[in-house]
Amino acid sequence: MSEEGYLKNGDIDRVLGEWDDQRCDVRSHAAIILQANEAGQRLELHRAIIRLFASNPTPRVVTTNFDHLLIRALEAEGFQTGVKWSVSIAPALPPVRRFSGICYLHGRVDEAQDMVLTDKDIGRAYMDEGWALRFAHSIFQRFDVLFVGYRLEDPPLRYLSLALEGITERELSLALEGITERERWALVPDQGLDGSKKTETEQDWQRRHVEPIWYPAKDGDYRALERTIDAWGKDNSRSFLDRRNLLADIGKSKPNHLKPHELNRAKFFLQDPPSLRDFAKAFLDIDWFDTLFSWGHFDFLLKGVGKWSEPDGTLVERFIDWMLSNPVDLLGKVTEHRSTMHAALFDQFCRRYQDGKVAGVDLTSLRRILEFFRPGIDQRRSFVSTAIFIKRILGDLLDARCEDDAFWLLSIALRTESVITKGINFAFQAAKFEGKATETILEYELQYELRFENQMAEHNVRELFEEVFLPRIGSVGFRFAHFLTLKFLELRSIHNRSKKSELGSQYRRPAIEAHPQNFDNDPVNFLLDLLRDCWEELLKVNRGQAEAIYSLWQLLEDELIERLRIHALTKLVETKK
Repeated sequence: MSEEGYLKNGDIDRVLGEWDDQRCDVRSHAAIILQANEAGQRLELHRAIIRLFASNPTPRVVTTNFDHLLIRALEAEGFQTGVKWSVSIAPALPPVRRFSGICYLHGRVDEAQDMVLTDKDIGRAYMDEGWALRFAHSIFQRFDVLFVGYRLEDPPLRYLSLALEGITERELSLALEGITERERWALVPDQGLDGSKKTETEQDWQRRHVEPIWYPAKDGDYRALERTIDAWGKDNSRSFLDRRNLLADIGKSKPNHLKPHELNRAKFFLQDPPSLRDFAKAFLDIDWFDTLFSWGHFDFLLKGVGKWSEPDGTLVERFIDWMLSNPVDLLGKVTEHRSTMHAALFDQFCRRYQDGKVAGVDLTSLRRILEFFRPGIDQRRSFVSTAIFIKRILGDLLDARCEDDAFWLLSIALRTESVITKGINFAFQAAKFEGKATETILEYELQYELRFENQMAEHNVRELFEEVFLPRIGSVGFRFAHFLTLKFLELRSIHNRSKKSELGSQYRRPAIEAHPQNFDNDPVNFLLDLLRDCWEELLKVNRGQAEAIYSLWQLLEDELIERLRIHALTKLVETKK
C-alpha cells in the first residue's frame, strides 16, 4: 500500500516506520517539531483536566502525547511535581498500585529515542518488551477510566485496544481476588453522524468495553469538550459550603424538573457523605426517593448492603417523612426489601408516633405499617431502643381492641438469646480435691445462660406494664395474662432443655412473692413476676377473668405454674372473705 493509503487508513505509525528504515531519525525530528510548537499551544483543556484532581490525594492522568503541556498546566494551576504529582515517563513506569500523578505512556520529547512513534516502537512497547501493555492492562483492571480527546481511528487507541481485549474474562478472576469490576467511558465528538453511523460507532466502542459519551462538535468545534471539562473541574474544586448551597437550590425542585446536567451535578456532589447528609436534612419532594434510591444511597437501609455511614441517620428521618406523607406509594416501592430493612426505620416511626407527629395515620394505616415492618422485625435483631417508644402505639392498639398486634409488638422487647460458654466442671474439681478418680469426669462442661437481648428489657417492659397495660387491665387483663402465660412457658421450655440440676424449679426460687433471693436478670423469673402482678391486678378489677386464668393454670403441668396457681388460690380465698 502507498503512503497515501496508509495515511488514509490512519496507519501513520507504518509510514513513520518506513521513514525510519530509510535512516531518517523520525523520533528526533518529531521531538524538535513538537517542542517548537509547544509554546503557542493553548492550555485551557489541560488546566481543566488538572483541576479535576484539585482535592484528590491520588490523581492519575495517563497520556499518549509527548509534549510538556500537562506539566505546564500543572504549574499554571499552582501545583508542583512531587509525591502527589509525580511524573513517570516510559519505559520507566511504576507499579500501577503505587501510581500517582502524570504518566507518559509512550514517552516524552525529552528522551526522543524512547518515544513510541513507529510500528516497530509499538511492537516493542506492546509485544516484545510489553511494558506499555502491562501498565495499560493494569490501569483498566484496577481503576475506572475516562478517555478524553480520543477517536476510534487514532493510532494510540488502536494500541490501547490490545490492553482492553479480554477484560471481561479477566474481571471474573479479579472478582475472586476482591477487585471490583471497573468501568470505562470515552468523551466522543458528535459531528453530525446519521443514526446508523452513530450506532455503528457506539458498537465499536462497546466492543472495546468502553461506553461512549457524546458531546456536540459540529464543524470540528470541540469547545463543548473544553467547557464540560472546565465546568467539571470547577465543581470538583468547590468548597463544601459552595456544594451545600448548590445542592440546597437543586433540592427545591423535583428531580424530573431538573436539566440533565443539573441532575448529574447533584449525583456527583452527593457522593460526598457530609453533602448527602445536609442535602437529606432539607425538605425534599417524595420524588427524590426514586432518584436517591437509584443512586444507591438507600442500599444499606433497605437492602442491608454495606455498613452504616454518616448520612444514614438523616436518610432514615427523610424516609419516614415520605412514608407518612404517602405510605401507599412509598411502601409499595420497597415491599421487596421488607425483610432486609434496617431496624432504625421502624424505630424512627415509633419515635414519631410517640411524639404525636404522625398526623393522618389512623388505626387502619397504623396496622398496615406495622404489618409492613413485621418481616424485618421478626427476622432481625438490634431493636434496642424501640421498646421505649411504643407506649402510644400499644395504647392505641389496646383501645381499639387490637390486642394481638399489641402483644406482638410487646414481644419485641421480650426477646431472649441463649449464651453457651465453656466453663469449669465443679464435679471434676471436687473429685480432684478429694483425691478421687477423675478419668470418667469431664474437666470442662458447657454452661448455659438465657438472657434478654436488650439489657434494658426488664426496665422497659416493667414501665410498659405499669403505664400501658395496668390502666387497661379490666378490658385486656384476661388476654394479656394468657399471652404472658404462653410466653412464660416458651421461656421455661428453652431453659429446661439445658438445665443441669436434678433439683426442681421450686428449689431454685424461694417464693412466688417478691423475694430478695429470687434470681436477678433471669427472663424466666422476671416473666413469672410479671405474670403474678398481672393476675393480682386483674383479680382486683375483674374476679371472673382472674378465676378463668386460674382455671387455665390448673390444666398446665409446670412446677412454677403450679406454685403460681397455689399462690393465686390463696389470694382467691383471702379476697372472698
